[in-house]
Amino acid sequence: NKNSHLEFKGTTYAKVSEAVSKYFDMLGKFKGLEFAKDSLEKATQYLKETKLKISLGVSAKNDIYQAQQNIEQANENVIKAENELQSSQEEMKKIVAYNTQSEFKNVYFYPGDIENIEKFVKDTKIELDQKQAVTYSLSNSPSYLVAKRNNELNKVTALLNKNDLLPKVTLSYSYKWGD
Repeated sequence: NKNSHLEFKGTTYAKVSEAVSKYFDMLGKFKGLEFAKDSLEKATQYLKETKLKISLGVSAKNDIYQAQQNIEQANENVIKAENELQSSQEEMKKIVAYNTQSEFKNVYFYPGDIENIEKFVKDTKIELDQKQAVTYSLSNSPSYLVAKRNNELNKVTALLNKNDLLPKVTLSYSYKWGD
């Protein structure tokens, strides 16, 4: 009887420890997503600034390709961070014994207050027919979105590489008065 009590206590401590560990892992993934979104905002701002510099003639036109490449990379990082957060949330559900086939299958844990979580759950309920569900699933598949972003990134990289193959012309001028 004492052994079974100690075994139960050990199992309980292990589960609580695992839940705390997964929670902090999920919190880290959530912060990673925030960071990725912030990086995307900064890359977008950099593109706007680059376009302005080009229009003023203080920057080369091929600088825009690097700015576009930064945006595509940031978009890819956002998609990856969203996917990692969702995986972390799924792991957390398994720990707290949510059946992923039950009514909780669309419920995800987010660090924050209950009102925001309840609002998120209400906002994510989608009722579709089978064709719409397949279309929705395929168009929002992380692997599809990453592949789509990779394609855009490859296009920008190809333009950048093509630009590197073109001859570079440098013009300089100096003028000296006197002596």
